[in-house]
Amino acid sequence: MFGCCTDTKDSSGEIVSHKEEDNGDFVQSERATQPMAQWEVTVIKKKGQNMLGLDTSTQANSTYLKVVVVKGEGLIAAWNGQNPTREVKVDDRIVKINGQSGGKEILYQLIRDNDELTLTMERGA
Repeated sequence: MFGCCTDTKDSSGEIVSHKEEDNGDFVQSERATQPMAQWEVTVIKKKGQNMLGLDTSTQANSTYLKVVVVKGEGLIAAWNGQNPTREVKVDDRIVKINGQSGGKEILYQLIRDNDELTLTMERGA
């Protein structure tokens, strides 16, 4: 019997492995958790440059902010230019700000209230 497998990512970024029989029916799905790479990004808001330059999205119960756009201007664009091996990219996640984790309200409040931001970033391997 011939079998084939495929890997796809679900909406959470987890790899879902599918094993397929030769008749085209999916017979087994497995979730494989891949390790997430983490690093820190530190930026300081200044007069005239106080925007991160990111668009993020999140869901009601999420404990991270997902990067959906990295703009060409802003603190993160400047960070990326100076730190090409640790740049922030689309689909990265902000999981902590200044060492504090929490829901979207907490994370957005920390961004608003602090001039120095240490963002703990996470990326699927």
